[in-house]
Amino acid sequence: MTSKYIKSVVAFLFIGSWSVSVLAEDQTDLMGKWQVVGASINTESQRTLNYQYNDDRLVGRELTITPQSILSNLPGSNHCQSPSFQQQELTLDSWVKKAVGEAESADAKSYNLGSPGNDSVTVFNINCQNGTFSGEGDADNVLIALSRHKIRLNWSDGTILILIPADTNTLPQPSFSCAKANNDTENAICNDAELAAYDVSVDRAFNFWRKQAVAAGNSVVQHRILKTQRAWLHERNSCGEDKTCLRTQMQQRLESLAHAMDEQ
Repeated sequence: MTSKYIKSVVAFLFIGSWSVSVLAEDQTDLMGKWQVVGASINTESQRTLNYQYNDDRLVGRELTITPQSILSNLPGSNHCQSPSFQQQELTLDSWVKKAVGEAESADAKSYNLGSPGNDSVTVFNINCQNGTFSGEGDADNVLIALSRHKIRLNWSDGTILILIPADTNTLPQPSFSCAKANNDTENAICNDAELAAYDVSVDRAFNFWRKQAVAAGNSVVQHRILKTQRAWLHERNSCGEDKTCLRTQMQQRLESLAHAMDEQ
């Protein structure tokens, strides 16, 4: 592609019940590895959204920002190469409107962002010399909101992600006990933080949608979720120690579980 992609970054800090604006001195505050810990959606939207609140396809994924590139393993992500940064200021409500689009008529309150919409926030416009890290086609409309301990990023279909610095000092923590790992696949997951995070997401999604089927009294869907999970575990284990295979298998399972209730 020949066009350049403009994204923006907003800085703010929450202290107790008070909201205090924080002006980041430079883009070094953005650098490092971040992990998605939450996903907010527009609670006032009148349309069917692709992602749900704290969607397991999104929570647990990572974003790495360096002076050379911006990378992530979020669904639909790409590779932003040689980013440059320029500063401006907006209110939080203005950031939301720019991030998700005027058509949504959304603001900080509708996303439950926990801060007054008139807060002054610092914005860094990010220009990628090549590529984009957008989750959808409108790559010119990606904004990151930054505080000293948290960033927010608008992703696909108007979703706003909440990220914190990734913990690189602890061992990977999958959904099962690594002390009881009994095959090559489980050992591989226990030795890779990204795969462990995917494993947690799959386990959480499986249990969530199974409970949804039970709550709906739909034994057909409940049986299908259990049956496909057993089949998927067998297929996942056939990957052995192949991390690429395991990553793909878990990404596909998350997408499948997200649509578990579509055909009832």
